[in-house]
Order: sequence, then structure tokens, then C-alpha cells
Amino acid sequence: MSMKRRLACAFALFVCIVSNSFPSASAQQQQRARVVAAEQTVSINLNGLDGRTYNITSMRGNVVLVSFGATWCQPCGEELRALTELQHEYQGKPVKFLWVNIESQEVLNDARLKKYVKAHHLNFPVLRDPTLSAFGQFSRRVRLPMIVFFDRAGRPTGGTHVGFSVGDPENYKQFVRSYLDQLLGA
Repeated sequence: MSMKRRLACAFALFVCIVSNSFPSASAQQQQRARVVAAEQTVSINLNGLDGRTYNITSMRGNVVLVSFGATWCQPCGEELRALTELQHEYQGKPVKFLWVNIESQEVLNDARLKKYVKAHHLNFPVLRDPTLSAFGQFSRRVRLPMIVFFDRAGRPTGGTHVGFSVGDPENYKQFVRSYLDQLLGA
């Protein structure tokens, strides 16, 4: 094969790779439309350790903070301490806190999860999402801890917040406070 022909093939390959690497405007619009549609149809309907079923739509009128985590996730434990403190601060206000454990029953049975909840002094409902049915509506891969805020109409707002800087709970609490206060209209 001649040098010109090789260069032409290489250039054609380069153009194909580059053109497929960047989504078109219509692809970006379609992605945004899927996200908007997902935000409008989000449904969390999970069983709690207390035997009750929890549904975000039944909590309308309240701002709801949903934290997804796992017992093996060290930052999740630190986040739970911060959220427990915040729950005390917002007591008496229309704010609900939920913690959703994503571990399967095979990995962590209810008895062990209850011990974890007691050891961390959680004072808000603990739900189970072993199939990631709720979690998967907000993220395609497991990144923990992850929180989602819902406004008083039951709509997710502001996307998701992933992560917790271990050893820095005050900044985290300030972030959550500012978001909750904004949603409360304070």
C-alpha cells in the first residue's frame, strides 16, 4: 500500500473516531429529555426496617432528603452521624430524612442492619434497596454515599450529591443546611 493511501486511510479512521466521540446536539437534547422525564417520574417505594412501606409521593408537603449508603462504606457512617445531627436541628420543620441501604439480604440481613442502625444512633427511617431499583433512578454506577433532595411537591431537585469528606462533617452539614433551607424557602 502506498504512503498516500495509508495516510488517507489513517485520516478517514481519525475522522470516524472523532465524529463518534462527541455527541451531536440532538443526542445531547435527547439525553436532557430523558433526564427531565426521569425527574418527573421518579418513584421511591421501599420497605423499611420498621416493617412499613415508604413512598416519596406520600411525603408531599415535606422536603425529603434521601441518603443511599452501605454498612461497608466508611464515609457513609460518617455522613450518617452528620445527618442525625441535622435531623435534630430540623425537628419540627417539614423535613424528612431517609437512609436507604443498598446491600442485599445475603450480604447483610435485617438483624445485622438493625445492629448497625443502633450503633450509629439513627433516628430516621432506614429502608432497603437490595435490587437498586430506587438507587438506579439516580445513578448507573454505585458511588456512595449519595443524597437526593426532593422538594415539597415530591420532585427530585438539584441532581445528586455524591461523596463525603471523612473528617470534615461541618462543611457537609453546611452544604445540606443551605440546600434544605433553600427548599424550605427560609
